[in-house]
Amino acid sequence: MSIPGIFRKEYTEKQLQKKLLKRLYIKEDRDYVASLFTKDPKTGKFVCSAQPDKKAQKRLKALAKAVKKNKGLFVAWKLALVLVLAGGIVVFNIVFKNRIAERFAEKGLSTVFGAPVDIRGMEVHLFQGRSAFASMEIGDSKTPGKNLFQTGRGAFDISTGLALRKKLVISDASLLDIQTGTDSTIPLRAWDKEQRKKDEADPDDGRNTSSFLPSLPAMPDFSQGFEDFDYRGLIEAQKENLPSIKALEQIQADGEALVAKWDEKLAASGETVESVSARARRLSSTDLSDLKDINKLTYLQKDLENGYREVQTAVNDAQALRTQLINDKNAIIRRKNNVSEMAGEDYRMLKDLVLLPAGEKADMVSAFASSFIAPELAVYYGYVRKGLAVLHALKADKNDKESESGAEGRRYQQFISFPINDYPDVLISRLETSFAGAYEGLALIENISSDPELAGAPVTVNAALKGDGWQGSLDASADLRENREALGLNFSVDGLGFSLDEGLEGMTIQSLKGNMKGTVSADLSGGYENGRGVLSLVLQDSAIVQTKGGGMVHDTIGGLFAEPVDIDVQGSFDVKDAAVKNLRVSSGFDKVLSQRIGAYLKDQAAQMEAKLRSEVRTYLKERMKEYAQLDTLLSGQDAEALAQVRSVNDAKNLLENKKKEAEAKVKAISDEASRRAREAEEKAREEADRLKREAEERAEDEAKKLKDKVKIPGF
Repeated sequence: MSIPGIFRKEYTEKQLQKKLLKRLYIKEDRDYVASLFTKDPKTGKFVCSAQPDKKAQKRLKALAKAVKKNKGLFVAWKLALVLVLAGGIVVFNIVFKNRIAERFAEKGLSTVFGAPVDIRGMEVHLFQGRSAFASMEIGDSKTPGKNLFQTGRGAFDISTGLALRKKLVISDASLLDIQTGTDSTIPLRAWDKEQRKKDEADPDDGRNTSSFLPSLPAMPDFSQGFEDFDYRGLIEAQKENLPSIKALEQIQADGEALVAKWDEKLAASGETVESVSARARRLSSTDLSDLKDINKLTYLQKDLENGYREVQTAVNDAQALRTQLINDKNAIIRRKNNVSEMAGEDYRMLKDLVLLPAGEKADMVSAFASSFIAPELAVYYGYVRKGLAVLHALKADKNDKESESGAEGRRYQQFISFPINDYPDVLISRLETSFAGAYEGLALIENISSDPELAGAPVTVNAALKGDGWQGSLDASADLRENREALGLNFSVDGLGFSLDEGLEGMTIQSLKGNMKGTVSADLSGGYENGRGVLSLVLQDSAIVQTKGGGMVHDTIGGLFAEPVDIDVQGSFDVKDAAVKNLRVSSGFDKVLSQRIGAYLKDQAAQMEAKLRSEVRTYLKERMKEYAQLDTLLSGQDAEALAQVRSVNDAKNLLENKKKEAEAKVKAISDEASRRAREAEEKAREEADRLKREAEERAEDEAKKLKDKVKIPGF
């Protein structure tokens, strides 16, 4: 990649300022480009003498693009282009604007909803800043052939000046006669086209409610008393809720993971042990009997010392590894031993289910109310998420455009000497709607925006609805701003009919019908996928159709519902990871039911308790046997670790013995060398003494001879 042509030209100082530096509005960019040019002493012009690397070349390419963009507004060819465009706008406004606006709006809404959109009767009045349409259908992305909703006439007040700046700012808007779930007139091929483009990550609209349902206790059928009661069946039905079985299953999962972990560790340790042992065997097999060279013996001693240190490290590692394995094994065993102590907790839970005290697990009416309320909460929460997805689609579309333009986009700005108030790319300040069809009502939505930070306020919804014999209201506030994301909801209803026909057999009820009144409110954060909510409802005029038969429960329930009754329901729920969970419901009606049935059960409680306790213990022992293999696997791994410790200890003993043998051999050779040195030293000393005596004797002889030859007179 070479540097752009505008940086390869020669410039006078004036040209450099005018054609390059003044067209860069960021000081860092100006300083950087100025640093690239130096003055040629021969020509007196400025040239780019730098040799930029690839990263710098990429930056220069962006800067060259910015220079070209910032040539100025009043250029002759640009002025001519503006005049041509002005003429085109006039023709467009007369002939094509409505149909093009229809297609543009359909495409934009299709992107937001992920489904085909059909807008009819579009009217655009550019200069008045007003637009309207006769009707609109928005398909349901999950149900081809059905509309998510359709509307009658819609009207919008649009800021024309801001529209020329590519900002859709609507001060007031209205949508009339909104209906949901209607049959669509959009051709099916349009659904096929949108389905191919649809993002797989499209959030669930809540229609599939199975993941939202709470884990409700399986209520026992004790309608005929305890004589033939199936205790084992009760335990089997409740096994997923029994603390001991939950603990056993978790221990088994942890144990299997532990076995897999130690398989890997022992395999790696085994390779080290085998390598060290092999070297120890090789060193210990060296024959020292014929080895006389002290240098070779010394070298062998060093090799033995190194091998011994290595095998000692292996011994320490193997012992530490086995100690860790034993600790892990004992921890699992202790957990298994503690499971037996949970039998009492199992028994108490099952006893609560059978004897129906006033506690939470005995709240039969509350449990069955939960089975009705939970899916309803899931559905409406799904609708809320769908609405939030639309708002986020506007926000995401803006962010995508910003990321495509890149950081260089900031270089193309023109400085404006007077302040302006910026707006989001899309802003609907106020939207009034009306509903028709199965229910009627009005809603006011404010501050719909593609950039919540610029909008500076949360989206608010205030709605009042009514249907066949019921009415309700919704107040909601959704803050989409960064680090402030939160959602508050409050929904109230009065006179909404309900009918529950499944899951009531344990109460000998075939169907339960009535009207519902009350409120549900929630506060969510963390991307609107986590939070808490509360509900307060009254199931008014509740009437039942009983199953055929008789017995204590049948007669008690029949007496309580002899006339329609009101059932009060209080509850709370959590929203976690975009799902309604942990629905907790209580009802004063439970107490009445518990007292009446409890009086009958109390007489038979003693014989029931003994039988239930025995069954729980027997069942737990049977399940404990199923997990016995885990002990065998862990014991096998312990044996393998012990074998590795013994193997490296044997290798250590081999080297230790060979070290002693080498030390003895070196000592023997050293002792022999010392003895010979002493003998040689003694012989040398004797020879020196002999030579000394001989020399002395010769000296005496010479002295005599000399004395005899020299005769001094007078002597």
